Parts: sequence; C-alpha cells; structure tokens
Amino acid sequence: MQKLLAAALLCLSGCRNDAVREWTPADHDLPPNAAAAPSRPSQSSASVDAQAEMVELTWQRQCASCHGREGRGDGPQGAQTQAANLTDAAWQARTSDAQMSAAITGGKGRMPRFELPPPLVDGLVKRIRARRAP
Repeated sequence: MQKLLAAALLCLSGCRNDAVREWTPADHDLPPNAAAAPSRPSQSSASVDAQAEMVELTWQRQCASCHGREGRGDGPQGAQTQAANLTDAAWQARTSDAQMSAAITGGKGRMPRFELPPPLVDGLVKRIRARRAP
C-alpha cells in the first residue's frame, strides 16, 4: 500500500495541470444509500481494496497494541490499559456505531483520540462489528 501511495505521489508530483483543484470535504465518496452525482464514477474494486487495506493497517498500527489483532483486548498493552474486548457480544450490543466512532475520534479512558478521516473511522467500526463473538 505504501509503495502504491509513494508511486502515485511521485507520478503526480511531476505532472502540471492547471485544471487540478484543491481537495475539499465534498470530494469524499457518498454513503452507499445516497444518490451519487451522475458525473462521479463509482468506487472501483481497487479503491475498495485499498480502503480495506488502510483500515487493516490503521488497526495494526494504532489499535492492536491494546485491543489485540482480533480486538479481544489481549494486545501487549491490553492488560495495562484495561482495553475492552471489542468482540464481546454484550459489549457490542450495548455500544452503538456512533459511540465507537466517538471513542476513536475523541478518546475514552486510557485510549487516546485519533484524528482519522471519517471513511477510515467508519471502516474501523465495520471491522469491529465483523469480529463479534457468537
């Protein structure tokens, strides 16, 4: 993923195009249930794969040290930080997606806040939901 990003940045840095405009928040993809503008192409499977890769990379670098690889709170620093078992069915039942997002972006207890773009936060919430214990 990093090699792909580096290659893209290298390619773009050598290009001059006066039609290139500054990024705005409106450039984010619309939620799946929103009507897309006709001029906007749909997400390709490559971009979906890249987003999934970024979610996993973020999890491994920012979350796994406390919550563990699967989210059970068994990471190397999990006991010290009293990290929640995010796979626990009871925890998942009482915690909304909005609460998870707020904890990621604002911090909670010993968990620091993370300044991440909304699509990445949404991806982390989906990752947590996908690993719910039966």
